[in-house]
Amino acid sequence: MEDTFLNLFPKMYRDKWAVVESHTPWIREIRLRRDKPAIIYKMDGEWYLGRVGLTKNLSQAYCMEEQELNRYVNHFCQDSIYAFQEEIKHGYITTPGGHRIGLAGQVVLDNGIVSGMKNITFLNIRLA
Repeated sequence: MEDTFLNLFPKMYRDKWAVVESHTPWIREIRLRRDKPAIIYKMDGEWYLGRVGLTKNLSQAYCMEEQELNRYVNHFCQDSIYAFQEEIKHGYITTPGGHRIGLAGQVVLDNGIVSGMKNITFLNIRLA
């Protein structure tokens, strides 16, 4: 599969991100949080993913629901979260193309040692 910005996202959400693709050279990171606006950090500041493109207006920002966020996590793990447990327990996933996805959620401990993460509520995508 060709490494493009849109391939970073699940197929069912690529139309939403297509409006952002032309901004890719200026994007530094993307923050996806459960029930919060999707934030895109570009060289010229903070933007929100709106319903029809990028916006500075918070009231027009798209908010990510829990089910959608979970689909992103599954996609980033190539639909095999268990295969990525070693990375997840360190708080990140590396995708094809070298993009790094930071994760935040509930840490799972096994005898006081981090063994994984569940109930992920935050993704921070750092573009390579």
